[in-house]
Amino acid sequence: MTQQYGQQPGNYGQQPGGYPGHPQQGGYPGGYPQQGGYPQQPTGYPSPPGGFPQPTADYPQAPGYPASQGGYPQAPTGGDQELRGGRPGSATAAAVLGFVQAAVTTITTAVLLLAISGGGADLVLAWVLVLSQAAGIVLLIWGGIRLLSGTGRGLYLAGTILEIALSAFWLFRFVTVETGGFQPAESVTSFGVYLAILFAVLPVIGLLLGLGGATKRYAG
Repeated sequence: MTQQYGQQPGNYGQQPGGYPGHPQQGGYPGGYPQQGGYPQQPTGYPSPPGGFPQPTADYPQAPGYPASQGGYPQAPTGGDQELRGGRPGSATAAAVLGFVQAAVTTITTAVLLLAISGGGADLVLAWVLVLSQAAGIVLLIWGGIRLLSGTGRGLYLAGTILEIALSAFWLFRFVTVETGGFQPAESVTSFGVYLAILFAVLPVIGLLLGLGGATKRYAG
């Protein structure tokens, strides 16, 4: 039979049954092992049974100061200082005011002594005032020392009350003096009233501080 022009024979280029002794493509007898990949590596290290032991209790917390707003340690308050036996600020301030008042009273007492020596004053009243003011000086100084040491506040309170009484006497004395309309005398009287009021300011403040609860707990 005649083949059409341009068509290749059906078996052209094929080896008839292959060369002898050569195995067919597809592998050696039995074939290569199929490409299934290498054996898979374990996904992770083996975990101990139940996993690592977890801590079941918290570690002991370190002691610290109570936190204030913002997390910073809170500064000790006045009450904490009193519990630790510290001297409250009110006791210190009262004692300092007492020392200052004692110094001012010493000056006025010296002026009063000069007036007595000049013979221009009522001697009985002048000596009563001198002795009273001297007692106030002793009470304020000794009472201030005891107040600072926390051994008592009675002497200090007595000193402040005596100073307030003396201030009230001097205020009354200057207000009731007769000036007769004499301008220099009126000026002196006005200045004396101002000094008497100023003389009472420190002992009043000291008395209030001495009567405060913190000072009472500290000095009794």
